Amino acid sequence: MIEYQGIPIIEVPENFPDIQKAIYEYKSRAEDSHSRRPVSSNWASNVGDPCERRLVYEWLDWDKKDKFTIDALLRFDEGNMQENKLILDIKEAGMWRGQKIDVIEEQKHFRLPKELISGKIDGIISWNAKRYVLEIKSMSPVIFNTVKDLQDLQKYVWTKKYPTQVQLYLYGIEQENGILILKDKSSGQIKQFCIKIDYDHIHEISEKMCRVNEHVKAKTYPDRMEYNEMTCGYCPFEHICMPDEAAKEVDVVVDPEIIMKVMRMHEIKPIAKEYDDIGKEIKTMFKGKPQVIIGRWCLSGKYIQKKEYTVPAGEQWQTRWSDLTPNAGAKK
Repeated sequence: MIEYQGIPIIEVPENFPDIQKAIYEYKSRAEDSHSRRPVSSNWASNVGDPCERRLVYEWLDWDKKDKFTIDALLRFDEGNMQENKLILDIKEAGMWRGQKIDVIEEQKHFRLPKELISGKIDGIISWNAKRYVLEIKSMSPVIFNTVKDLQDLQKYVWTKKYPTQVQLYLYGIEQENGILILKDKSSGQIKQFCIKIDYDHIHEISEKMCRVNEHVKAKTYPDRMEYNEMTCGYCPFEHICMPDEAAKEVDVVVDPEIIMKVMRMHEIKPIAKEYDDIGKEIKTMFKGKPQVIIGRWCLSGKYIQKKEYTVPAGEQWQTRWSDLTPNAGAKK
C-alpha cells in the first residue's frame, strides 16, 4: 500500500494503467481555484460560522488560506453528484401517481446587497401552486444517524450552518418556507426538515454581517474567539490566526485497516448506547428475580458482595474523540 497526498492507494504494476493516480491528479488541478481566490461577497454557506474573524479573513487574506486536500476535493465532487441524483429522484417521484412535485430554478443565484451576501440555491420545489426553497446536504452515515431534528444540527460546527443558509435563501428570494434534505452518502436514505422563515434570526445575521463588512472596509479584524478545537482546529486560517496552536505536532494515521476500525466503532456507537439503555431498563424492571423467561431469552440474576477499594494516586492518560469530517467548511 502506498499513498497519494495522504490517501492510501494500491500500487499498480508498470504494465497496467494507474487509473486511481490519473483521477487524483486530474481532480487536484482544481485545488488552487477552489481554495484561493478573491471574494466579492460573503458566501451564504459560510455566514453561519461562529467566528466573525474567519469571515473577515476570507476577504483580506484569501491568498493565505489553506489549500483543500485531494480528499476534500473528492468529497466536494461526491456531494455534488449526490445532490444532482437526489434532484432527479425528486422529479421522477414527483410525477409518479400525480403527486405533482417538481424542482424548478436549479442553482438559482441570489444576493443581499446590504449584507454583501450571495449564494446559489439548490432548487425551488413547486407543489400545489406553492414554492419552497430546497437545500440538500449529503453526509456520512455516522453523522446522518445522529440527526433526528433540527436541534441536532447544532452538535457539529459545520452542520449548524445549514439552517442559517436556508434562512438566508428564504429572505433573499422572499419566500416563507424551505426544505432541508439530508442524505446518507452510504445508504442513500434521506431526512426532510421543514423550515419557516425566522425574521429574528435574519436580523441577527444582518447585524453580524454588517460588523464583518465594516472590518473588511477598514482592513481590521474582530477579536479572536476563545480557542475551540472543532471551530479553530479545522479553520483554513488557523495558521495565521493562532500559529502556536497550528504548529502543535499531530500524528496522522493512514493505515486503512485502522481507519475502517475507527469508522466502524463510531458507526455502532448509537446502537451500543441503545443496547446499554434498554439493558439497564430491563434489568431494573426485574431486579431481585433469580430467573425470568422473556420470549426466547432467559434473564438470570443474583446478589453479589462487592469489595471496597481505593484507586491509588498517579498519572493517567485521558483520551477523547473529535470528528474531522467537515474539513474546515466543506459545502456538501
